[in-house]
Amino acid sequence: MVDFENRMEAERFLEAFRERLAKFALELYPEKTRLIESGRFAAQDREKRGEGKSETFTFLGFTHCCGKRRSSGSFIVWRKTAKKPVEAKLHAIKSELRRRMHEPVADVGAWLQNVVTGCYRYHAVPGNIDRLSVFGQRLRRLWWPHSTPPQSATHAVGSSNPDLPAMDSSPTRFASLYYGPLSRHSSKVGAVCVRARAFLCCRQSLDIHKIYMNNYSTMIELTNDYAPCRDLLLKRLQEPAPGRIQLLTGPRQVGKTTLLLEIAAQFGDAAVYAAGDEPDAALPGFWERRWADAEARARRATTVLLLDEIHYLDGWAKQLKGYWDHLRRRTIPVHIIATGSSALRVTTGSRESLAGRFERLTLSHWSASSLASVFQIPRDEAASLIVQFGSYPGAMALRNDPKRWAAYVKDAIIDPAIGRDVLALGTVRRPGLLRQVFAAATGCPAQIVSLQKLQGQLRDKGALETVAHYLALLQDAYLVAPLERFSQLAHRRRAAPPKLVSLNNALISSMYPDGPPDQEREPARFGLWLENACLAFAINQGQRVTYWREEPLEVDGVFEGSWGDWAIEIKTGGFELYDLKGLLEFCRRNPKFRPLIITAPGDEPLASRHGLLTISWKQFLVDGPPQP
Repeated sequence: MVDFENRMEAERFLEAFRERLAKFALELYPEKTRLIESGRFAAQDREKRGEGKSETFTFLGFTHCCGKRRSSGSFIVWRKTAKKPVEAKLHAIKSELRRRMHEPVADVGAWLQNVVTGCYRYHAVPGNIDRLSVFGQRLRRLWWPHSTPPQSATHAVGSSNPDLPAMDSSPTRFASLYYGPLSRHSSKVGAVCVRARAFLCCRQSLDIHKIYMNNYSTMIELTNDYAPCRDLLLKRLQEPAPGRIQLLTGPRQVGKTTLLLEIAAQFGDAAVYAAGDEPDAALPGFWERRWADAEARARRATTVLLLDEIHYLDGWAKQLKGYWDHLRRRTIPVHIIATGSSALRVTTGSRESLAGRFERLTLSHWSASSLASVFQIPRDEAASLIVQFGSYPGAMALRNDPKRWAAYVKDAIIDPAIGRDVLALGTVRRPGLLRQVFAAATGCPAQIVSLQKLQGQLRDKGALETVAHYLALLQDAYLVAPLERFSQLAHRRRAAPPKLVSLNNALISSMYPDGPPDQEREPARFGLWLENACLAFAINQGQRVTYWREEPLEVDGVFEGSWGDWAIEIKTGGFELYDLKGLLEFCRRNPKFRPLIITAPGDEPLASRHGLLTISWKQFLVDGPPQP
């Protein structure tokens, strides 16, 4: 594009340019080469000649035309988004949305946000608001079917389960996500189109700490240690068969397989055990032989079918649904227990096909009391092991060899959890970045870290939405929990940076170069490990855990749940009443919370003399907070 002051110069340049190109066997494209009259007097001159409005031309995605400002009437070149690029972009978005239609809404929304933000920032120029509005309307029509739940997800009509309780049929609420003012500066006039905004419709995020209840299952999710979970399953196996399917999920290496084998040993010939990760599981007829074996044994006595790592099998939920319905119709006395290490995959499969047919339990990371009971060690020693080495039972025998212990945790727990449980979902576009997010999160135990700061610690750069999404995946894999800030206002909870808590101290000790901390030589690092262990213990026991901070005041943890309402401050060294200013101020503003100070053993009188409730960290990790 070349500008000239008069038409004669333009014609001379065009002729000379054609001759110059001809020397190299080149020529101008006829349909895209034009002489256009433009400028502040072009409209007047064309009107005098009776030629109508000024001509337009398209360049870099914009249609340029001459015009006047409404305010002053001065000359301006208006730029409108060309129609062809808009149509091409909408078509590409539609195709990509259709390809991603089975992915999580949050993941697709994060991708679409990046795409739309880039489009708006490029095209948000003065005078282009009308074209952007049309683009936004058409975009919302494309996005709406993908953000709206299917009709069957909000009604219980047609269920084949006669015991299905009445479900909440109220429509799912939606929220408009506002991505802020999107602007593009003009290189000529320095103007900003501040009215351009992008609104998309997306489902409101659910509080993961609340009772697990949705329109696919009305069962309450229970979280237990190994012994209580075993006792609960044995109690349910005494109920009339066939009962609801017991779906057991939890982290890797916490004893799910051991629990099934223990139940199988107790039932003897009345138990059928099958593992989904066995080589034989991929052979034809594997499941049919297990069904037939269970039914044959059920003719003699009530039988238990134990299915381990079931999420590795294709179509497991549909097969299990068909078999369970078959048992119900013929009243065959067979109980079913199924386990899986991936919360996402097991939950997704169960809610799609097993609506109303299952009860979900979570076998959480072991507590100090479970370690003391199973390994026959003193309770105080079990609490110290929780802080330094975590609570994976399979790693306990290696704790005296730190290098071997760290290798076991990485190879048997971390790598399979990230490389199989998370990556197998098909929603991780950058596996290397996911591992970096995990390493950065475990490197900041019990610390409040903004996503921007976490992003800066990564070798590979990724969008903030991608980092937040990967943190959510790590939480669903029972690895890391990003805690929200305590607030009654939802927008303040979302805006505050998360407090990163590794759900088992073995994860942070194995990733740290120097291994577990020594309480005497590294009191500061031991304090971080201890705070992480206390918060992880509360999370693993099913409590809703947040933190509170209003500079310079801070509370380490806020617990809500079956333990009651507590505000927690963790102190591993000496302290004065002034050091508890944040705790006291929080409890003054929120009277329903009781203050509790977790101290080093022997320091309880430091808080008791001020009339505050206190408990040693060893007693807390074994028994939890004091109960009335």
